Amino acid sequence: QQQQQQQQQQQQQQQQQQQEKVQLQQQEKAQQQQQQQEKAQQQRQQQQQQQRTPRSEGTRRQANVTAAKSAPQDPLDEAVAAAVGWLSHEVTSPRGDMMVAETTGQDGKVEREYRSGRRTILFSNGTRKDILPSGHVCVYFRNGDIKQVFPDGRNIYFYAQANTTHTSYSDGLEVFYFDNGQVEKHFSDGHKEITFPDKTRKTIFANGEEENSFPDGLSELKSSIDCSL
Repeated sequence: QQQQQQQQQQQQQQQQQQQEKVQLQQQEKAQQQQQQQEKAQQQRQQQQQQQRTPRSEGTRRQANVTAAKSAPQDPLDEAVAAAVGWLSHEVTSPRGDMMVAETTGQDGKVEREYRSGRRTILFSNGTRKDILPSGHVCVYFRNGDIKQVFPDGRNIYFYAQANTTHTSYSDGLEVFYFDNGQVEKHFSDGHKEITFPDKTRKTIFANGEEENSFPDGLSELKSSIDCSL
């Protein structure tokens, strides 16, 4: 009989230990769920705070760059997107590209040469000029403007204050990308093509005629000939 009582006590102790173990697991699970909920709530609060915070000029400019690269209309628009994309980053020193020489002129101009062949010129007025071995040249002005010259003859100038990009090609084509999303292409034969933010496209021919193409597929031709009596 005493052995039976001891066995019962042992069983009761085991059951009690099992119950305590289950309770502990439930508590740990509840704590984990609470931590996850608190983390999710913090993330929602951060997102709401970011939405309420006005975007800086640099952020708006980067958003325009992203929009310009997102959906090009034709090969020329792709060229515009590529031009704007180049302006989203600076020419930085490659990893491990060590400076091998530095000279300072009497006018305060500093010239640096790197092992890769890249040259950087720092002017006393705050302008910086990067010259790459490929022939690609970037000039960063103090007011935020950026000028780039490519080996293929392209010239790209970014006007920081107006957030406008002007690209000139060796064949005479000039492309302007404005802050509001409007794109103008000036061709060497004298005609112009303007794409508005609503995707309406206006073509102005050298003889003065105009053609409007609307997003719904309709088009309108305006003649330069005066038909009035």
